[in-house]
Amino acid sequence: MRLNSFEATLGENTTSFLNIRSTLLASGAILAGLSGSGSAVFGIYAERAAAEAAALGVQQRVSAARTFVAEIL
Repeated sequence: MRLNSFEATLGENTTSFLNIRSTLLASGAILAGLSGSGSAVFGIYAERAAAEAAALGVQQRVSAARTFVAEIL
């Protein structure tokens, strides 16, 4: 299921996106998708520790990825 219509236009970046999204979902993300116009892939977690572990997993799997853990206020 696509959450963002820009997913259809990723072209050569499709593999990286799918790799990151699958990593986030496999690590327990409640939801993972492409943000806005496609500048970022995000995952939503119930617990901060799970989000931090997922960020590390993405960095290990996709060397060019930059990860940030944020909290919704």
